[in-house]
Amino acid sequence: MFNKITKGKSFAGVLKYVFSKGENSELLEINGMMYGSIHSMATCMDVQASMNPHLKENKVCHVSLNFSAEDKARLTNEMMLQIAHEYMQRMGFKNTQYVIVRHHDRDHPHLHIVINRVNNDGKTISDKNDRDRGKDICLALTKKYGLHIAAGKDHVKRDRLRGGDKTKYEIYDAICAVLPKCKNWAELQKALLHYGVEVELKYRSGTLDVQGVKFIKDGIAFSGSKVDRNFSYSKLSRKLEANLAASVKKETKVTRVVKRSKPASAPKPKLVHKVVQITDSLGHILNQDVYVPDTVSESAEDDYTTEDEKIEEKKWTWGHGFKR
Repeated sequence: MFNKITKGKSFAGVLKYVFSKGENSELLEINGMMYGSIHSMATCMDVQASMNPHLKENKVCHVSLNFSAEDKARLTNEMMLQIAHEYMQRMGFKNTQYVIVRHHDRDHPHLHIVINRVNNDGKTISDKNDRDRGKDICLALTKKYGLHIAAGKDHVKRDRLRGGDKTKYEIYDAICAVLPKCKNWAELQKALLHYGVEVELKYRSGTLDVQGVKFIKDGIAFSGSKVDRNFSYSKLSRKLEANLAASVKKETKVTRVVKRSKPASAPKPKLVHKVVQITDSLGHILNQDVYVPDTVSESAEDDYTTEDEKIEEKKWTWGHGFKR
C-alpha cells in the first residue's frame, strides 16, 4: 500500500477527475454535503473554504491510496473504507468535508479521497511533512492489515500511460538513469537533455537563492516533487553532493595506492663488471699493473690487457709447456 498526495485550488477539477471513469468510478462515502452534480458539490466545498480567505492556492487535498494486485480478493469496499478512515484519522484530516471514490480501471485496487483543507470551523488542516507522514502511515497500515507492499513507480505499466502521466514517468525514468553518474547540477542538466528533458531552477525573487526545480518535456512541466518526492531541489542537491564526495574519495584512494607502491628495482650489475670497474679505477689511481681475479671472464680480462702483455704471456705459457 502506498499513497500519493497532491494539492490545488479547484474542487471542480479534481471531482471531475475522480468521477470521470463512468462505471469504473464507485462512490464509497461522502461527508459534510449532499451528493449531487460535480458543480453543486464543488460549490459546497468552495463555500466552506471561503471561511478561511488566507488559504487560496492549496485548499484542495487529493489523496490516492494504492494497493497491491495480490490483495485484490481481500479488499472489499468495506475494508478499503475502513483503511481510508484510519489513514485520514492518522493524517489529521478530521472535522471536514471529503469524498471517497473507488476506481476499478486498473489491475491494482485503489481509491481517491478529495478533502477540504479548511475544516468545519474555518481552520486550516496542516500539511506539514504530509508526504513523509503519509508514507510512514501507509507502511504501518500495510503491516497492521497484513497487506502486500504495493509496487512503486518502477513497476508501473508504462504502455498504459497517456498524456501528462506518460510524460511524468518519462521524466522520472530519465532522472533515475542519469542521476547516479552526475556530481552537480550542470552535469545533470546536460545529461537530461539527451532524453529531451529540460531543467529549470526557480530562484527566490531578487536573489540567487534557488528554492525549487522544474522539469520540462514536450512542453509539459512538473516540479521536482511532483515527479517524485525524492526529486525535490533539496533532495536532488544532497544526492549530487553525495555523488561528488564518493568520486573524490575514490580518486584520493587511487592516488594513495599509486604513491605507496614501490618502484621496480633496477637490475643489479653483474659482480664481474663491478670488480672490473673497481680494479680499473684503482689501476689508474696507482698507475700500476692491477691483478685481475680468476672470477673475471676471459672476455673481460682481454678488455683490460694490452697487446704487448698478451704476446709476452703467450710466449711464457708455451715455453713452459702450459696450454690455456
